Amino acid sequence: MGGSIFFTSTGYFLFHRMGDNLSGKEALNILKMRILQLFKVYIFWSVIYFPIALFYYFHDNQGFLFDLCDYIRKFLFTGSNHFSTQFWYLLRLIYSLLLIYFLLRKKITVKVILAIGFVFYILGMFINYKIKMNDMTGIFGNILKYFVSIFSQAKLLKSFLFVCLGGFISRIEFKKYINKTIFFFGLFGFWGICIGPKLLINEFILPLEVIILFTFLLNFNIKNRKVYIILRSFSKIIFYTHMYFYFIYTLVSEKFTRLPPDGSMAFGIVLFLCMCVASLLLYLDKCTKNTKVNKLIVLFIK
Repeated sequence: MGGSIFFTSTGYFLFHRMGDNLSGKEALNILKMRILQLFKVYIFWSVIYFPIALFYYFHDNQGFLFDLCDYIRKFLFTGSNHFSTQFWYLLRLIYSLLLIYFLLRKKITVKVILAIGFVFYILGMFINYKIKMNDMTGIFGNILKYFVSIFSQAKLLKSFLFVCLGGFISRIEFKKYINKTIFFFGLFGFWGICIGPKLLINEFILPLEVIILFTFLLNFNIKNRKVYIILRSFSKIIFYTHMYFYFIYTLVSEKFTRLPPDGSMAFGIVLFLCMCVASLLLYLDKCTKNTKVNKLIVLFIK
């Protein structure tokens, strides 16, 4: 559910920034600049994490051609590689925004885009259900096998809906229609997601849960507080760097058997290192006057 909230919040704030005329030149330029910014960040961190991928490919004994194709596939279609699984979010967001950009250029309304998002979501549910049941027989099953071999799952299709939901919520005064009573009813639905035995039922409930929880969160006005900028920067740096530090930790733990490979100690050490790096970068961003250094720091915290 966390990833769905992130996609929804991105869509909400981006559409809100684009103004009333979403198909206008200014709005489309804002969207295009955001896509380019995300792409630069994705390229930057893919390069940073490439040595880790290279390390594992060197030891897998699969051959150069297989490793090269596997890395290209993951870079273009899944966003997840060795110890860089968190970048699926960036890649799916880039693809979702690219599709929204194309639809807005064609003067497609937000409601129609949202409807397309629901179609993609239902299609993604169906594909994931087939994968879960290991039902890949017949013509559709063969097509599904190729789809899975490229994308692994149908999460790319489903992510598009939540970006659209955020954009749709930004177009209306949604907070007027959601009160605390509805929120608490929504908690029962969340409970159903956690323990529900039916995969499809859980996924049907998820969009409603995201709408209710996100709308509830909009009531917390923290953006105008100074702590907001610090918390936002810290969260981004932790998001980008935590798997790199965890990779280093796993290498060290292999040498020193007293260190557990995972658990609370691993979590604490990785978090401490991320916080140190975040503090250092925020300090450098505030104090340095070197333009090149500032541009580099932007890729971490902006």
